[in-house]
This record gives sequence, structure tokens and C-alpha cells, in this order.
Amino acid sequence: MFDLKRRSFQIGVRLDPGDAELLKRICKSRGEDVSDFVRRAVRIEMANLGFLDAVDRKALGVKSTRVKHQRPAKYPPSPQGGNVLGVTG
Repeated sequence: MFDLKRRSFQIGVRLDPGDAELLKRICKSRGEDVSDFVRRAVRIEMANLGFLDAVDRKALGVKSTRVKHQRPAKYPPSPQGGNVLGVTG
């Protein structure tokens, strides 16, 4: 059953008109909602980056051999020193 509380974070995205039309055609041919397509695409990318466990990767059809990443710190250190916001000390 759909649980609205589990999906409370909403984002918007701007696409090139050609990409938007292709997305709509793909979703229509699959009989799925654009939101479901985008949610799955996000999960697949998370899996490709190593943030999902083996069971989730398998369910998404992702055959990743990458090492599982740890969640980054809020502001991880940058190679130039400081952090990604440029704050030092």
C-alpha cells in the first residue's frame, strides 16, 4: 500500500524538452508514472555508487562490485584543504 509519509520529500527538476518528451514516452510505453521512473533512477545511481546493500542492488538489477561507501561527513575535507565549502580551521 502507498504510504505518503514515507515519500514526503519532494523535488523539482528541469529537463531539456527533448529529454522530457522521451521520458514521457518511455513511461507511457512501460505503463508507469514519471515519479516511479525517477525514484528508480535515483536508487539505481545510489546502488552504482555503492550506497545500497547487495539485496537492494540485486532488486534493481545492478551488478556492482564497487566497495560500499560510507556516508560522507556533512562537509567533507577537500583536496585543497578546508572543506567543500572552503572553510578552514
